[in-house]
Amino acid sequence: MTRLPLTRTLIKLFATGFYRVHAGFLALLFGTVACYCVFIIPLNETHLEPAQRITERLIFTLSLLSSPGMMMVVFIVWFIYAYKSWQYVRQQLQLESNLFIFYSVRSFPRLKQFQSWVLTQSVILLPALVYALITLIVGVIFGYHLAPFIVLGYIVLLILLSAAIYMRLVNQLAEVKSNFILYIIRNRAKPLFTLFLYHVIDQQKLTYLLTKGFALLSIFSLSYFFSDATDLRAAGIVMLLVSLAHAVLVFQEFRFQQKYLSFIRNFPISRIRLYIYLVLLYALLLLPEGIILVASLPLSTALLLFFFALGMTMLFRCTLLVIPTTMRSYLWCLTVITVMVFVAILFRKMELVALLNLPISCLILYKRYYRAASLIC
Repeated sequence: MTRLPLTRTLIKLFATGFYRVHAGFLALLFGTVACYCVFIIPLNETHLEPAQRITERLIFTLSLLSSPGMMMVVFIVWFIYAYKSWQYVRQQLQLESNLFIFYSVRSFPRLKQFQSWVLTQSVILLPALVYALITLIVGVIFGYHLAPFIVLGYIVLLILLSAAIYMRLVNQLAEVKSNFILYIIRNRAKPLFTLFLYHVIDQQKLTYLLTKGFALLSIFSLSYFFSDATDLRAAGIVMLLVSLAHAVLVFQEFRFQQKYLSFIRNFPISRIRLYIYLVLLYALLLLPEGIILVASLPLSTALLLFFFALGMTMLFRCTLLVIPTTMRSYLWCLTVITVMVFVAILFRKMELVALLNLPISCLILYKRYYRAASLIC
């Protein structure tokens, strides 16, 4: 069976690749177990008989066979190992260089496909099979007859389940991923400035949640670490951190505009109107922070801080029209702006910075909007 071209191809692509990618993890896991079982020497070993010394060496394996709790831990470990192999195979099947697998595998009968996937997964789970063989030998010698066969049956079940999962991945038609929120709003009008929000809901949920988590944590820390939460210097530094937390989303929004909405440059939309659209977009992105500020601080202070954060975010966004749009250039630019604003806040000039941010960013967009295409990298 191993001489079949399909089996050889699957083993070379997935089994060999899996060991290459996870070589460090596997070496650490099994090296640790091997060192514990073979090289750890008990104290006062001289009083033990040779047979007792062998038993002492195998005490780790025997404890796994005699304790249901330890066996459950072993089952969980092997399931995680199999799950990582499922993830790896799924990721490899999505690569363009491996798309031929879909056509090649489907040309074989289902039984042949299943056999090839079973052999491939057996190679991937070879450490588990070796472990099952060791437990079988040790169990038979020391009188544990049921547990080793349960372990072996569990490993075989994982192999069969994995083969079935791989067959489903290869033979099923591509499914369109659905998003519940997008399904609800599918028939509603979508203004231009809201398109990136829908992209965030569909593709950038994790980035958005991490950004909001850090931003809200920064705001909550204002009253915890500073005795006077209305001190504009402390509050300004916190809102500067909130603006920096949105830097990744700002960069993603700029890339989204350049990749999917570059045709807007040909529309009869004024640059002032486009700037207003951006202000509305980032006001919506900062809305959760604004609600927290209004709920926890005096209204005038909350509005000033929100206005400051919005202006900083707009300044970060519009500087992308001036610099080459690589992440490295963007980070250098953020560092320079952040240091300058931080110094201004320390000298109690936050109100001036908040007042100048929006006009400066508007001027940058007005001057550089139609020239920014030459800077895209």
